[in-house]
Amino acid sequence: MKLINDKKKIQKAAGGMRKGLKVFLAAALLICSCVFPAFSQTVEYGNLRELLTEGNADLKENAYYTNLGNVEHQLEVLRQECQDMVALSKIHSDEPGTSDEYQKTAESLNKTIKQLEKRLKSLTGTNASINTTIDLLHMSAQSSMISLMKMETNARAKEKEAQAAALKYQNMLTRQSAGMAQESDVLEAHAAQLNAEASASSFRAQADILRRDLLQMLGLPDDGSVSFAEIPVPGEEELLSVKYEADLEASANKDSAVRNIRHRRSDSTAAMNLKASSEEEAVGNAQTDYIESYTLLQTRIEGYRAAVKGMAAAENEWQGKLRKQAAGMLTQADLLSAEAAYINAQAAMQNAALELRAAYDQYGWLVKGVA
Repeated sequence: MKLINDKKKIQKAAGGMRKGLKVFLAAALLICSCVFPAFSQTVEYGNLRELLTEGNADLKENAYYTNLGNVEHQLEVLRQECQDMVALSKIHSDEPGTSDEYQKTAESLNKTIKQLEKRLKSLTGTNASINTTIDLLHMSAQSSMISLMKMETNARAKEKEAQAAALKYQNMLTRQSAGMAQESDVLEAHAAQLNAEASASSFRAQADILRRDLLQMLGLPDDGSVSFAEIPVPGEEELLSVKYEADLEASANKDSAVRNIRHRRSDSTAAMNLKASSEEEAVGNAQTDYIESYTLLQTRIEGYRAAVKGMAAAENEWQGKLRKQAAGMLTQADLLSAEAAYINAQAAMQNAALELRAAYDQYGWLVKGVA
């Protein structure tokens, strides 16, 4: 009996030790998770160049074909993204707001594509330096990140709109059952819900594609550990740095086609005349490109300022709705619709800010002679 009791005591003690060990391990894991959190990284718009350099180890000085291949690959990625935007604009042609956002994004991507194509034509085996390559990849990454943020902004706005539309549809069904709504009203509410849900799903899917492409370009994992920070709006100081006359001259002098012609040898009068004529044409083309970029920038500045005013009005409207809701004068459906309208105004301002950033950076690349 004594042996049996001793055995039971030993087993009981061992069980206690195992239980204590489990508690200890659980506590240790909890402590480790606090001290050593899971890897995460936030991509800042201003750090894209640094990330590109770190994530593309195959870029080397004087490695013409490798450097050129990186740019050409990214150019193809942008072309596909642009084609997708154009196609989606047509698919959602019966939803003007959604279609317009896809069209605007396609136009911005296309401008970057044209800048890259123009610069690639001027590259030779002697001037495809690592800095030039990174400049072009940097330009591309900026365009991709702006497009990504636009898609995510639109997805959030449409998701809230779909939520409000779904509640409105349910309310309409209730009203129909009580004989207070017609079949056409129910069908209209249901169509609004389906359209909002389709737009939200479309924007979200496109954002996922853009995210994947950009992460691959930056050499970062697509495992949910990387997030993207908000892209800053160009400040007044940056916008005031734009000088029409000085930048017009600088963009022409740094234009790749103009520089190539000016560096061309002329050993005869005929050759000199041809060079002068070619230079005049190239300068004219460069000035046309500059005026187009400058005009777009001014348009985006005005668009952003208008969106800020629209957002201020929407903020006042939203605060008024909240006061009504607090006083019991607003239904949940009406409140949700008001919130969706407010979020749409936010999205409009954020999109205008992103379009301004794109126009400002594209202008800067042009003046620097990179584009």
